[in-house]
Amino acid sequence: MTANHMSYPDFKNKLLTQIRREFSPDYDIRISSILKTNAVTLDSLMIYAPDCNLTPNIYLNYYYGRYEKGLSFDAIFKEILDCYQKRRTDPPFDVERFADFAYIRHHLVFRLLKQSDNQNLLLDIPHIDFLDLAIVFAILLEDQEGHHASVLIHKSHLKAWGNPTMQDLLAIAEFNTPRLLPYTFQPMEELLDQAPAPEEKGQADLLSSSCPDDPLAPSCPDSDQLASPPLFVLGNQARLYGAATILYPELLSDIAGKLSCDLIVIPSSIHEVLITPYTSLMCQKSLDDMVVQVNTAQVPREDILSDHVYFFSREQGHLCLAFPDGNREESEALRQEAERMTIVPA
Repeated sequence: MTANHMSYPDFKNKLLTQIRREFSPDYDIRISSILKTNAVTLDSLMIYAPDCNLTPNIYLNYYYGRYEKGLSFDAIFKEILDCYQKRRTDPPFDVERFADFAYIRHHLVFRLLKQSDNQNLLLDIPHIDFLDLAIVFAILLEDQEGHHASVLIHKSHLKAWGNPTMQDLLAIAEFNTPRLLPYTFQPMEELLDQAPAPEEKGQADLLSSSCPDDPLAPSCPDSDQLASPPLFVLGNQARLYGAATILYPELLSDIAGKLSCDLIVIPSSIHEVLITPYTSLMCQKSLDDMVVQVNTAQVPREDILSDHVYFFSREQGHLCLAFPDGNREESEALRQEAERMTIVPA
C-alpha cells in the first residue's frame, strides 16, 4: 500500500463531516479527548443516538495510523461505521441506573493499573494500592450479543452511592470479576497458534532464545538444560483487563499447586500476564530488562502494566517483587513487604 499524506487534523475534520452526513441531525456526534491509562490521551469519535446516553469510544489515533500506512480513507470510514454498529448499546442503557448501587453492585469489577504512570488519573478515581500497582474499579455492561462495555468508577460515583468504602468495593468486585470475566490459562504455544498479539509474540521470542541469553534458562550449556521452561498465558475470556486475574481468590495458589512450584509473573500488558515456574537460577535483572524491551518495542503505551516481573510464593501464598538474584536477605524483606500489602477481603 502507498502511504497517505492527509494531516491528522484534516483527517479528523473530514471524518467528522462525513460521519455527520450518515446520521440524522438529532444525533450528537463529536470528537473528544479521552485520558487513558499511563497518561495517554486519545481522540475518541462519539456518536450519541437521540435515545441513547452511552456510546462506544472509537479511537481515531489508531485509524490514522492505518491511514498513514496506506489504507484508504473510504475503507477506514466503512470500518468506523461498522465498529459503531457492532459496539453501540442496544437496547439503550438508562444512565439513571448508575445512581442505583443495588443495581451497580452486580456489575462492579476490578482492574489493575501501573501506579507511577497514572498519578493524575488516580487522583480522581477510588483505588487501592497493591505493590507498585493500583486496583481500580469499573462498571461492566454486556449487550444481548455478548459485547462488553465498561465505565471507570470515579469518586463522584461513590457520593451518589452513599460512600461505600474501598473494602466494600473490593469485596464486591472480588466476587463479581471472576464470575463476569472468567479466567483463561493456557500454554503460550496454543495462544501463538491463534494469531498472537505483538507483545505476546515478542515475549515468546525472547523467552525461547538459547542459553545464556534466555533469562529463564539455566546458565549452563548442558544439553538437557537448554530448553526454556514452560510459559503460560493468564487472562480472561473477554481479553480485556485480564491482568487483574492475578487478584482472583486462590487462582495463583491453584496454578502454583498444579505446577508444583513457585511462580514468576511476567506483566505482558494490562490485558494479560505470563506465568512460568520459578527456579533459583533465574536472573531478576535479565527478566526485568526483557519486560522493558518488549514494553518499549511492542506494547502500546496505554496497555503497559509494569516494567518488572513479580514472584509468587507457593508456600506463603503471596505475590511480591521477584527474588533479587542471589540475595536471600533482600528476598525475605520483599516477602515481608508483600505480606504487609496483601489485600484481605472485607
